Order: sequence, then C-alpha cells, then structure tokens
Amino acid sequence: MKYDLRHIALTALAYLTIALTLALLLFRCSKEDPNPTPVSVLILGNSITHHGPLLSENWNGDWGMAASDSTKDYVHQLVSMAPIGRFKAINIAYWERDFNYVDMPNESGYDVLLIRLGENVPNESLPNYEIGLRNLVERYEAKRLIITGNF
Repeated sequence: MKYDLRHIALTALAYLTIALTLALLLFRCSKEDPNPTPVSVLILGNSITHHGPLLSENWNGDWGMAASDSTKDYVHQLVSMAPIGRFKAINIAYWERDFNYVDMPNESGYDVLLIRLGENVPNESLPNYEIGLRNLVERYEAKRLIITGNF
C-alpha cells in the first residue's frame, strides 16, 4: 500500500492527538508532582494498534501497521512518552465488522481504556456504530475512557 504525503501527515497528527489527549487528561505533570504515578492502559484498536506478520501484504512486523518498527507505532510512542506502567494493546478489528462479536478478550483492572477504531467499519454499519461503541465500552471497566477519531 502506498501512502501519499497527506496520509502521512494525517497519521502523524492522529498520533500527536492521542499523546496530547492522554497528557492533558491523565497525567498531572506539574512542578508539584514531578513523578506522576504510572497508570495501566488497555488499548483496543485495529491493525494500526497491532498486527502480526501478514506475508500476503509483505508485512513482517509484529506491531502497529504503518510504523517502520515497533518503537515507532503509536502504542510504543505513547508508552515511551507517558507514565504508563502496565499496558496491553489488542487488535479487535473483527469487532469493526460485527458489533455483536461475542468472543472478545476478557480484560479488566485497567485505569484507562483507549479505543482506536473505525477505519474498517463498513458503510452500511455506520448507523449502528455509536451503539456498538457504547456496548463495547460497557464490556470493559476503567476509571477513564479515551476514544480517538479515525482518518
């Protein structure tokens, strides 16, 4: 897949938005608290969050697609920039095609739920996306919720 300059710029802007949102909402980095308490983060997303090797697409990585290596995907960039202790990134792109998918990962006990989905939702499913997203959020307990946009 070839990417044009506009796509690359939008990708960079999306990553920056995620990082800034987390910094503003979660981390009280101030002079009074130079060592903020690490938080645990569950990240649910699609292939931009994590994707194992896919030889048919010449993808040999085991990290977020569109990144040249594991340290450059948005998950690892976020973890390197914010006081995150425990984290888990899960590709649930199958949910984008079926909002009623029942075999979802069983995860709990995270401070933050970050959802990065939407690109793979078929047009005919868009009217039900908000309801599906609300149901998805209800499956996971977290003290804070961050839902990013898509391209």
